[in-house]
Amino acid sequence: MASPTITTQYTLTVSNGICADNVSSVTVSVSPQIFLNAGRDTIIKQGTVLTLNGSSSSLSFYWLPDTNIKYRTTLNPDVFPSVSTKYILFSEEKGKCKFSDTILVAVIPSDSLIFYSAFTPNFDGDNDYFFIGNIEKYPDNVLKIYNRYGQLIFTATSYANNWDGKYLSIEVPTGTYYYILDDGKNKKYQGTVTILR
Repeated sequence: MASPTITTQYTLTVSNGICADNVSSVTVSVSPQIFLNAGRDTIIKQGTVLTLNGSSSSLSFYWLPDTNIKYRTTLNPDVFPSVSTKYILFSEEKGKCKFSDTILVAVIPSDSLIFYSAFTPNFDGDNDYFFIGNIEKYPDNVLKIYNRYGQLIFTATSYANNWDGKYLSIEVPTGTYYYILDDGKNKKYQGTVTILR
């Protein structure tokens, strides 16, 4: 039995005192222990985007499942599950040992609209559009966006989280804009959204 703490070569020598020794060796490779933590289980309302806060001593990691998740090869992916989901953080050390930890994101069903207060339309794939959680549950919605002078710069029927901060195909400047949303079910919402460039 051997329990080395570092990679060690063991040599077996068989000798009868007459013939030449018979020698054989084996190397036991020891991979370093990996620290891995997917974070604490959490509860969110349906329509919410949550940033996970994983941690690891490894430089190689990824998350599964790969649905409703962005940046799954980072420790801090954004997840937006529509139902309660277990996300698993995996780490692999030199292709030999695989480690994992799990976080449960419990989702409370909700029809509430969740208006995100800012977005960064720089087209890096992260937060590039004005996002309204659960908007897909209101297919008859009408969204209008105004600048600080009260000028209508964007309007959409059946808005689907696709305003990229442009007016007439030109990027509007950094600043605060005003929205009015008619949900198509006799309720209106108004507020502000900030564009950061």
